[in-house]
Formats: sequence, C-alpha cells, structure tokens
Amino acid sequence: MLPTSAADSIGCPANVVEGALVVDDGGRVAIAEPDASIVVRWPYGYAGRRSGSEVEILDRTGVVVARTGTRVRLPGGEVEQGVWYACPGVTLR
Repeated sequence: MLPTSAADSIGCPANVVEGALVVDDGGRVAIAEPDASIVVRWPYGYAGRRSGSEVEILDRTGVVVARTGTRVRLPGGEVEQGVWYACPGVTLR
C-alpha cells in the first residue's frame, strides 16, 4: 500500500529532500538517509505498483514519476516525525 495525503489536503511545505528511493523494512517507499529512512506520503491520487523487484510511483494521470532504486528530488516537508509529505513535482536525479 502506498500512503497518500487526504483528498482535502491543501497547501504544500516549501522544502525539498533528495535521495534514493527504497522500500523500507515495513514495505513502504522511503527516502534513504545515512542513519535512517523517511517514509514518503505521496500526493492524493498517486499510486504504486510493483515492477520486478522495484516499486513504481504513478501520478494521478497514471504516468510513472518515480521508481525505487533511483535518486529523486521531492518537494514537500516533514510535517510529521519520520514522514515526508511529498507535493506534486517529483524530479528524477
């Protein structure tokens, strides 16, 4: 399951995180950090699907915008301890 924000969420924190997307020990997509990982909560309407051993992230229109095993730049912010609330606008690095 891919955690997403609620449909009625408004606004977007003005921060950015960069790093490798991984699947964490709990089976969630996260940004790998040197000492830990930050779980990503994707924008409302995004979805995840398996593609071989990786997870692809699809936006609301069904376009793949990210994949585990790659580096990304995610706008958003850590509004909740250990959870990055991503905003639309993923950039592959």
